[in-house]
Amino acid sequence: TPMIPPTRNIKVTKDWKLLTAEKPVDKIEVELYKDGVATGKKLELTKDNNWSGEFKNLEVANGLGNINYDKYTVKEVGEIDKAIKLDGKVFIVSYEGDMKTGFKIINKEKPPVQPKNPNT
Repeated sequence: TPMIPPTRNIKVTKDWKLLTAEKPVDKIEVELYKDGVATGKKLELTKDNNWSGEFKNLEVANGLGNINYDKYTVKEVGEIDKAIKLDGKVFIVSYEGDMKTGFKIINKEKPPVQPKNPNT
């Protein structure tokens, strides 16, 4: 029987740090990166799937016997320089975890800039 290369699954969860209880969107997309390069594989995290998902059956290394293991990371689609705009609000995006324990994407709502009162 042919040898089957080992694979891994990578869990991804979304955490919101909001100024109000209302989440700005019902879904977001997360893209998988392999060795820093976008793979085109995406997950949709929604309120219906409890803001979690899993990339499945990912190669551990490029071919059997290869000891140069692939390094996987994730990025929220639309995030630029650690920030994303959703429903007119700006969120600071941070990432925790790794490919072994899973990734958590945190969107922390940035308070709107209050205009300075020119009369003070």
